[in-house]
Amino acid sequence: MTVVNREILSGGKLFLTSVILITGIIFFSSVSKTLGQLSVNSVATPYNIDFDDPLGVVGVINGQYAGTGFTPSPAVGQLNSNAWAITGLSEGSLAFGGTATSGDFARGAFDVPVSTGGIYALTPSTNNRALGFQATGADMTPGSIFLKIQNNSGEQVNAISVSYQIAFRNDQNSSTSIGLRYSFDNNTYYPLSGTNLSTPGAATGSAWNTTIPPLSVTIDISSTPLNIGDSFYLEWITDDVSVSGARDEIAVDNITLNFNPPRDVNSQVVEPSEQPASTSMPSTATTPSAS
Repeated sequence: MTVVNREILSGGKLFLTSVILITGIIFFSSVSKTLGQLSVNSVATPYNIDFDDPLGVVGVINGQYAGTGFTPSPAVGQLNSNAWAITGLSEGSLAFGGTATSGDFARGAFDVPVSTGGIYALTPSTNNRALGFQATGADMTPGSIFLKIQNNSGEQVNAISVSYQIAFRNDQNSSTSIGLRYSFDNNTYYPLSGTNLSTPGAATGSAWNTTIPPLSVTIDISSTPLNIGDSFYLEWITDDVSVSGARDEIAVDNITLNFNPPRDVNSQVVEPSEQPASTSMPSTATTPSAS
């Protein structure tokens, strides 16, 4: 008897398929494992989320992001809500594991300027999708985008490097800030110095501006290491700086995480803040109203 195992990703689930060969007769068996959050299975290895890959990222996104919402079992183009959560939209909040596939949470994919508040698949450059939002007086002022990561590396983690790009279309005479915080428990969030960015208050046109090189920081967590199976959370938090009419579009792109990374002289090393910032992230899944 010969057993051959294959892993197949379909509909946000990983199917472990066994092919059993007995004297020329083939039997198939299949067991599914629901996937959620970004699973880091190896240390000193970059894990990338770029929103463009047609194969997606297991547990995070199914295929290329299309701005069509969040579910725990995403269809192609959707984000996996086991990995993502949102606060600050006029239609409510999306907790980890929730479902929101219309209205503010699913504004679609656009490569031209938008004005309706909500979450989009924006295109800061040709064929380059990003997780974006259009803020308004009722949406994302303030607001947050959360990402959940789990340590399945089999090792204790003492440092985490994070890099990402922020793109913005400075087409309005308002200024919006966006910064990064992190948490070990999705309750207490620590701000990361050097990650705060504000769009200019005076409009300069509809062309996209992108942080090059990416914003990069290494977080020293040796005093509170991440054990095997523990989760780690990132929060991009945004709010108004000044308002004069409509607001700029902003997008997060090319997120890279590395647990116990090699030493990078170009990456800022920070330790947990002694004065953490708190956030009112919902603890149970909710389904926002459709519009």
